[in-house]
Amino acid sequence: MRFKRFFWPSGHTIRLYKMGCANRPYYQLAVLEARKRPGRVPDEVIGTFEMMENERNERLFAVDCERLMFWMGKGAKLSKGASALLGYAGLLEAGPESLLTAWRVRLQAENPEAPEVKQGKGRYTEDLRKRGIVVI
Repeated sequence: MRFKRFFWPSGHTIRLYKMGCANRPYYQLAVLEARKRPGRVPDEVIGTFEMMENERNERLFAVDCERLMFWMGKGAKLSKGASALLGYAGLLEAGPESLLTAWRVRLQAENPEAPEVKQGKGRYTEDLRKRGIVVI
C-alpha cells in the first residue's frame, strides 16, 4: 500500500525578477515555474524591491506576506537572493550567508584596514567559527 504525502513539492520558485531600465533598475519578487528561464513572464508578482536609494537613503521593499506564505505552503522554494532579502527584512530567519555579509560590512565600517576585511571569503567562515559567532 502506498502512503500519500501531505503535500507535494511544487515546481515553483520564488525569486527576484529584474525589471526597469539600465539607469533605474528594480526587482519584483515573483513566483515562477522552476524550469522556466528567468526571462519569462512570472506566474504571480508578490513583492517589489527598489534597489536605488531614495532621497532619504532608503531602499524600499514591499511584499504581500499572505501570498508569500501561500506559495511557501504550497512548497515553492526560495532562491538565494530572495531568502537573503526576506531575511534582511525580518520576514524569515536570516541565513548564515546574510549574517556573514552583515558582519563583514559592519567590520569594514568600523575599521577598513582590519585583516578580516581583506582576507578571502572562505576564511570568514573559519574565523567566525573560531570566534563562536556562527556555527554551521
